[in-house]
Amino acid sequence: MSRNNRRKARKNLARLLRFAILAVFALMSFYYFSQSPFFALAQIKVEGNRTLSPQMIADLTGVQKGTNLFDIDLEQVERRLLSHPLIEKVIVRRDWPHTLLITVSEREPCALLLADNCFLVVDKNGFCLDKVDSLSSCMSFPIITGFHPVSTSPGKQVGSDSVFLYVLDVLKNEAFQDFLSELNISDRENLIAYTRDGIPIFLGSAVDLPDKLNSALALIRNIDYRQKIEYVDVRVLEAPAVKEKMKTPRI
Repeated sequence: MSRNNRRKARKNLARLLRFAILAVFALMSFYYFSQSPFFALAQIKVEGNRTLSPQMIADLTGVQKGTNLFDIDLEQVERRLLSHPLIEKVIVRRDWPHTLLITVSEREPCALLLADNCFLVVDKNGFCLDKVDSLSSCMSFPIITGFHPVSTSPGKQVGSDSVFLYVLDVLKNEAFQDFLSELNISDRENLIAYTRDGIPIFLGSAVDLPDKLNSALALIRNIDYRQKIEYVDVRVLEAPAVKEKMKTPRI
C-alpha cells in the first residue's frame, strides 16, 4: 500500500471514529433528556376553547402530569381530541420545558335536524354535535325538517346532500337564526321557511337563498302588525309579495 493510500485510510478511519463518537454522544444525550425530570409535564395549557372546559380537554388527552415531554405521542393526543364531537380541529405541541400546549377549534351549532324521536344539533358542515329530546335548551336554533339523516351519531356527518349543506351554511348567519323557527326542504324546488311568529315564507329553490331570506326579513319588519300576514312569497326575488289575512266579516 502506498504512503498516500495509507494516509487516506487513516483519515477515513479518524472520520469514522468521530462520527461514531458523536452518534454515541447524541444517543446518550437523548436518553438523558428523555429520562430527566426537568422535562416532566407540569401543565396542559388549552387555547381556543369556547364550550369545553380546559379540564375536560386535558382529560381527553389521556396524558398524565409527570410524563416526560419526549414520551408524549402528539399525533395520538390529537386523534383522541378529535374523537370528541365538538372538536373540529386541534394542534398539539410541546412548550418546553414542561408544558403541553393545545389549540382547539370547536364546532359551532347552527341548526337542529328533526330525526326519529329526537333533535340532532348540527353545525354548518352537517356534523352531529349532540342529540336532544326536547327543545328547551336549543330554542335559539331553527329546525330543519324534510331531510332524513344517514347517521345520528354525535361526531358523524348526518348527510352530505348539497342542498342540505347549503342550507346549513346559510343558517350560520345569526340574523337568520333569530328570524326563523323552521325550514322545510322536503321539496327541493319549493322550500318553505317559517318565522318565529309562524309566518310561512315560500322560497322556491335554494338559488339565491340568502337574498330571498333577507328580502322576506325586510318585508316583515316593514309591516306593523305581523299577525295580519298570511304568508310571504319570495320565490321570484325581483317580485316579492306579501299576502295579508282576510278580515273576518262581522255578522
